[in-house]
Amino acid sequence: MTHTRDIPQSFWRDEQLPWLELRSTWQSQQAYKRHHHSQLSIGAILEGETCCLCDGKEYHLQVGDLIVIPPLAPHSCNPVNGQFRSYHMLYLDARWCLAHLPAQNNNQRLCTRDPVIRDRQLFQHYVNLVALMQQRQTTRVTDAAQALLRSLPLQSVAPENLSAASQYLRERLQTNLQAPPSLDELAHECHMRKETL
Repeated sequence: MTHTRDIPQSFWRDEQLPWLELRSTWQSQQAYKRHHHSQLSIGAILEGETCCLCDGKEYHLQVGDLIVIPPLAPHSCNPVNGQFRSYHMLYLDARWCLAHLPAQNNNQRLCTRDPVIRDRQLFQHYVNLVALMQQRQTTRVTDAAQALLRSLPLQSVAPENLSAASQYLRERLQTNLQAPPSLDELAHECHMRKETL
């Protein structure tokens, strides 16, 4: 187990499964600023509680809860009252997900209406998948990951048709969610008035 930034956590990756990554964090009080991932993120609370802010909504997660965070969704997950918590975060490549979901189009993006899942059987399926990963059961990992993916409350929607300026603004703002540029900077970069942005 590695201790990144004094946080007891481990990472799992396999060259044969480049679409899949796991981060396990143990007994952590580490708070996180709002951020996003390009992958579909699925969290499982193993111990303690977490307050998760996802897409502007707050969720209180407890042991046995799963949370599904769509790709690029701004979120932060933090300890409740400074207490320790342990959890797994599974990251699945968005293109891989779309390719393995029935009736989904690769040109779409994933979303969910209700990101919190309180289902013991699904939680156990997630934990079993993590165990297969740790045992390096690559073939079984792929099958279990596909089954988990298909059981999640996901929808795909057509990507928004944004103007060039809107697309630039979104990409510029997503580059550094922790230190976003000022409105003045954005207006100058886009050659627009602040009120127009």
